[in-house]
Amino acid sequence: MNEYISRKAVYQFAKDLREKETGAFSKGYNKGLRVMMAAAMNKDAIPSEDVLPVRHGEWKLNRDGSITCSECKRKQLSCVDNWDMDNFCHFCGADMRG
Repeated sequence: MNEYISRKAVYQFAKDLREKETGAFSKGYNKGLRVMMAAAMNKDAIPSEDVLPVRHGEWKLNRDGSITCSECKRKQLSCVDNWDMDNFCHFCGADMRG
């Protein structure tokens, strides 16, 4: 599974290391941190992906036989026998698989 991180987080991590460890490491180490900081902010150096965070929710069964998404609070009409068969909310896209 792919993992996605923020360019700004990588930049800040390297910057914090560089500031915290000033003089404790070789010039090569500090140069490596500067290169990492530059690469983190260069969109051509490291390819990026357009991703959205996954929202997780659960179905709440209502007395009238409908179900409500715990994330967007929208009600869907559904048959009581198969109300838990949908793996996602049709309104907000929340993942209902647990």
